Amino acid sequence: MRASPWLIVVLGVLGCQTTEVSTNDGRALPPEPKAVPVPPANVTVDAMTLLVGQRPIDVDGDGYPDRIEAAVALFSEDFAAASLRAKGAFTFELVPRGANQDPIARWVVASEDPRLQPVDALYGPAWQIALDLREVADPVRPLSWVNLRGSFQPSQGSLVKTSEEPRLIQIGRGS
Repeated sequence: MRASPWLIVVLGVLGCQTTEVSTNDGRALPPEPKAVPVPPANVTVDAMTLLVGQRPIDVDGDGYPDRIEAAVALFSEDFAAASLRAKGAFTFELVPRGANQDPIARWVVASEDPRLQPVDALYGPAWQIALDLREVADPVRPLSWVNLRGSFQPSQGSLVKTSEEPRLIQIGRGS
């Protein structure tokens, strides 16, 4: 007696059962992501992170770097689930490395300014910005290392500064 092909397929399908789903290296799949909770209405911004691109870009082709790529995010110690959006003004300063901390360049940008591009990062909402040295200072200078520091003044609340760890970039060019 010969089994019909349909009977073989049906028995084959009924005989297979997936008991565990894993990745190709045998580890279990990660849990399903959960939605980030909504921050309370009265949360205050008290910390910020400033990330700086590796090297400034020479936009106009004169050999001197003049655009600095940066990203900034705001946080609250009372709401550690994700970064936040808040109204206010960001200040970015380019300061020389060493004892003299007088700014070479300074940008003040409102949180609604179109130069600040809102983005969604892994840690929550953030902004990206391209700081153009030509807008606030002469980019034609000798080769030097500088630090980009930032602060945020919320519409309501006290000034928030980035940490003092250096965000070193190189500007100018050698002769």
